[in-house]
Amino acid sequence: MENLKIIFVDIDGTLTNNHGIITDYTRKIIKRLVDKGIYVVLCSGRSNNDVIQKSKIANASPIVISSNGTLIFDYENNKKIYESKLDFKLLKSIWKFSLENNIDLTFNSIYKRFRTLNSRKDADMISSLCLIDDDITQIVAESDSYEAIKKLISFVDKFTSLEYGAPICQHDVKNNIYYELDIYNNSNDKGTAIKILLEYLDLNRNYSMCFGDGRNDCSMFNVCKNKVAMLNGNNKLKEKADFVTEYSNEKDGVAKFIEKNLLT
Repeated sequence: MENLKIIFVDIDGTLTNNHGIITDYTRKIIKRLVDKGIYVVLCSGRSNNDVIQKSKIANASPIVISSNGTLIFDYENNKKIYESKLDFKLLKSIWKFSLENNIDLTFNSIYKRFRTLNSRKDADMISSLCLIDDDITQIVAESDSYEAIKKLISFVDKFTSLEYGAPICQHDVKNNIYYELDIYNNSNDKGTAIKILLEYLDLNRNYSMCFGDGRNDCSMFNVCKNKVAMLNGNNKLKEKADFVTEYSNEKDGVAKFIEKNLLT
């Protein structure tokens, strides 16, 4: 782990606790890394704006990887480093199927979020795809019916150019259960984005590290030299890891690992 130049960190279940909070202790540890000249890049399935917000809170470097690797963005210089946009014909097909099955969709771009059914404060509600005025890199599907999400998965499987993450069970502010599914180009994942960013920054993968907890972090582990799985992480991911944190995301597992192994 000597001479590390860059660290990639997943957000949910890794950097944040189960309430979605980045603690002051974690923020201080990340700032110490950045002050030493080490890049700390947040790498997430979240939308670009979400990841930027978390990156600023965490005191991380001003480059983020979002939408499961379909977008790399330098928010300090307002510069798109890489983008993989979804084909408009595919958007139309998924739009039609989802409306027929009462599935809510959010279309993520660099700067905006567009939503089809239940408008949120952080998204513009639209009644037609023609109202989208930006390239779309990711679709997030939501439904309170797991059967509806399974139908959508079967539908998406028909398109060889598309990939999707594992369905996630979520709770809204009233503690109602709903299910969420990320859809994006299958030529992209976190690992692919990391390769692109390493080349862009002229950094050798031998000086890289990553932290993750879930299935969509496996591609990171295929690229980075030093792989750290969370104590609370997926068992298959732990099998790929060089290290497993001593503490879970609920107890600042990332920050404690960094302080013990990189800052002493």
